[in-house]
Amino acid sequence: MRLPPFKSYWSFLGAILATISLVLSLVILNQHYEGSWGGFAIFIFNLPISAVILIVADKLGFAQVPFIIAAGFAQWYLVGWSIGRAFKAFKAERSH
Repeated sequence: MRLPPFKSYWSFLGAILATISLVLSLVILNQHYEGSWGGFAIFIFNLPISAVILIVADKLGFAQVPFIIAAGFAQWYLVGWSIGRAFKAFKAERSH
């Protein structure tokens, strides 16, 4: 059995969106907000994955904010990667 050649599916747009997500989350965490408004802003920015992480982290007893930031980073990378793949498919379809 022969394996297919390795293809890199790195996404520049995904990296940009994930980096923006990470930087925005870190900026929000370093600001002083009354109550938990900073955590709520991170939660809203990373929806829908943050809702899943909130439930799982609560059941397992983990701190939620670090996991929401990490999952949000992955989520925004996947969003950018998906947009890039859609544009490539659309471009390939139009060229035929």
